[in-house]
Amino acid sequence: MSQVNTRKEKRTPVTLKIKFKSATLGQFIERYSVDVSHGGIFIRTKDPLEVGTPMRFEFQLQDATPLIAGEGTVVWTREHDPTRAGVSPGMGVRFDKLSVESKQVLAT
Repeated sequence: MSQVNTRKEKRTPVTLKIKFKSATLGQFIERYSVDVSHGGIFIRTKDPLEVGTPMRFEFQLQDATPLIAGEGTVVWTREHDPTRAGVSPGMGVRFDKLSVESKQVLAT
């Protein structure tokens, strides 16, 4: 069964600015290497966006230094489940477009 897009208006990307607790790029990589790859990022949140939501994002270090910026799409979500200790709720975001600087950060 095929799905028909019944939206009358084009979806506008959500814009997120997320500040990490890391003070340096090295700390960020050490703390979040499991959650970040060349293809996307896992964002821990109790209120994930709907799968398919386009977004613009800018991840920053603790001092607001830009770290990764670009555009992406929410590709999966995980709701809070109190029976699964240590499993964080959140959403997986695929990187669709990244700035040149962001690609260099991810290459480190």
